[in-house]
Amino acid sequence: MTTKDASSLSGRIIDFHVHLPLRDASGDVSRAVEVLLHEMDNAGVSTALVIAIEASPEILRRHVTPELLRSAVQPLAYDWKALTHPTLYSIMTDPEGVLRDQVKLYENHLAPSELVAEAVNASGGRLLGVASYCRLNSPEEYVERLERLRRDSLIVGVKVYPTLHFIKPDAPELEYVYDYLESEGLLLIVHTGCDPGIWELPALCTTANPRYLEPVARRHRDLTIIVAHMGSYSYLFPGIYFAEALRLARSHDNVYLDTSATTLHQVKIALSRVGVEKLLYGSDYPYFSGLHMSDIVEAYLEFRVPGWVKEAILHDNAARLLASLGLRLPSLGGAPG
Repeated sequence: MTTKDASSLSGRIIDFHVHLPLRDASGDVSRAVEVLLHEMDNAGVSTALVIAIEASPEILRRHVTPELLRSAVQPLAYDWKALTHPTLYSIMTDPEGVLRDQVKLYENHLAPSELVAEAVNASGGRLLGVASYCRLNSPEEYVERLERLRRDSLIVGVKVYPTLHFIKPDAPELEYVYDYLESEGLLLIVHTGCDPGIWELPALCTTANPRYLEPVARRHRDLTIIVAHMGSYSYLFPGIYFAEALRLARSHDNVYLDTSATTLHQVKIALSRVGVEKLLYGSDYPYFSGLHMSDIVEAYLEFRVPGWVKEAILHDNAARLLASLGLRLPSLGGAPG
């Protein structure tokens, strides 16, 4: 890291993809905010978009059966990497137990939108909220819920999890929500790639292929769409839908890529294929093993690209995008931004 890179970005970095560290705070929102802000301070992050996670065991059981899991894992029966994956290996012998474990996984990682709104209100302006879509509500009911959340907290967008929600991003039922987001100038963030557990199975993560966002981007030209993880999220198949994410961002002015859970090698490819102006820094905190938020920032500060490229990814692109929503962002005392 050069001294110039560090000093110019200190206290100005915008993290476009974090989650509440509720497990590290024993489920206490106030404590989770303290933990998160401490991580942000140590990393020189001024502002972060904190994203809710909502999923339903009822929806899970409706879409996944032991028989489906057995069928989905069969093509991987001779894949050594799949055999080292504890969940996928267990499917071969105990698919019913795996389904029970997925319900527990839901319970351990959920962060309802209301808790995120509470965290935003307790953050002193450092956190911006992103609600999670929820299929238990009708689209009309969900928009009503979203309006209530926005009355009480700074919610800047909605995230759809095609994997956890078992829905394609171009599903007709989402159109009502997209219309609302577009009319209100809110962001749409969409998880792309796989997810932990059973969603490493290609049969269960195909809904999270960025290609399903193409008709959405075309129909909703004034809707800003963030492709989370650049289509690359996967343990078994890293970069599984990376090419599709690049193609989408290159083809549509309203589509951006967040870099969370991707490699710097993939970021460098994205720079050459879609341009620096489409990239938004994201850490995916706390969902990286054994690392602090500062470790991820350090890697970007040492990234062998020009300083202005680091500035764009870590601050300028996000600041410009958020300013278009009418948001003025805080600084932690670094160079004015």
